[in-house]
Amino acid sequence: MNFKEFYDRYYNYAKIAANKINGGAPPEVILGFWYWETGRGTNRGTTQFNNLAGINYNRSWRNPLQVKPSPSGEYAIYANLTNFAEDYARVMNLNMYGKVRTAFKSAGYADDVAAISASPYSVDDYDKTTVNNMIAEFRKLQGGAPMAEKYNEIKNVDTFVGNAKTNGADPKLLAIALAGAIVLLLKK
Repeated sequence: MNFKEFYDRYYNYAKIAANKINGGAPPEVILGFWYWETGRGTNRGTTQFNNLAGINYNRSWRNPLQVKPSPSGEYAIYANLTNFAEDYARVMNLNMYGKVRTAFKSAGYADDVAAISASPYSVDDYDKTTVNNMIAEFRKLQGGAPMAEKYNEIKNVDTFVGNAKTNGADPKLLAIALAGAIVLLLKK
């Protein structure tokens, strides 16, 4: 499945998951990982289990979203992709993924990929460069400029304002500087 087909089919589910992850998450990052983990939408989890992330079945969770175990007993089978997306968010909200949620809040994608790659149930063979490139492709399909650049610029303004407030900057000068920064960002 190419990027466009995958995006068209799964983007809305990535948005569902992104909105339910504590603190939010970029849907294009979620899509990048799903694309990698599903072998570009071709693995059995995608085609038969509605499971784009290799989420394991665990009877002790008593999770009504997970219908049953796969034939191997290892992976969860979902009745539909909405149930999968909601359960994906539940899993990402577990304590063990705290560093991933923190990375989602920071600028750029590289730290998101590094955090997910270092997480407890990560596949061992993530090619971080490839996953970053996949995320960039999905970002383009969203119709946006390279989000990492815009995000970094916005974070720099946030950092500037925070530092200025902490150091007792004059509120009028701070408002003027902030207005100028917003004008520059809007021109891009």
